[in-house]
Amino acid sequence: MKRILLLSPSQRLAEDAEKIIDEQSLDVEVCFSTVPDIHKNVMNAVAQGVRVIISRRGMARIIKQMFDIPVITIEFTSNSYVRIFECIKGIKGKIAFFSLGDVPGTVKILGAMLNLDIRYYYFTDEATAEMAVKNAAEDGCIIGVGGSLTVLYSGRYNLEYHILDNSREDIEMALDSAHQVLKSTLAEEKRRKSLQVHIQRYETIFNYTHDGIIAVDRDGIIEVVNKQASDMLGLGDDSYKGKYI
Repeated sequence: MKRILLLSPSQRLAEDAEKIIDEQSLDVEVCFSTVPDIHKNVMNAVAQGVRVIISRRGMARIIKQMFDIPVITIEFTSNSYVRIFECIKGIKGKIAFFSLGDVPGTVKILGAMLNLDIRYYYFTDEATAEMAVKNAAEDGCIIGVGGSLTVLYSGRYNLEYHILDNSREDIEMALDSAHQVLKSTLAEEKRRKSLQVHIQRYETIFNYTHDGIIAVDRDGIIEVVNKQASDMLGLGDDSYKGKYI
């Protein structure tokens, strides 16, 4: 598997991302995943060498909570809502927009210009996502618009649902960020490995040389004494540590 994985909660996003990746010859894997399968899919990806994951807001937040791996969030811009407005324009009735963060002001203005009765519901996790859908249903909303978390509960509350997909711009920005993070991550790993090699080399010299070595700090306080120096000076314990040379 490639080092960057785009984990998509929708087939549309997966298809759009694959098209961009093919056009730009990017070294990125794309995988469709439902929310219940996140843990299994990420575990498999990490085991196969994935170093950076890209996903949408809700799924990205879950991954960050579960795993210690860089996660790039595909954010929604105003362009992300264009397809949705094409689907819902002309609808008479309350429409629920679900979001993890604030909805762009331009989106609210466009909704008002189209004379749509849009209600906005915000949530922070799976539990509050269900509560948001429940509240929308109780408020009389007939259509829901949102991502991978709130869609899980739309059927339970009889809410017709439209998945909000990202625009090309959103996807390209996330792909670019992921490559920058991967580059930085690999550089840091290389630096750490190099440092570890130096440390191991110094430890080998320190412990197996025939010479006695005493290391002191800038104030002349003893920090380390190797075995040879300890044997030469008859130091049987660590009582010398922290003392002036």
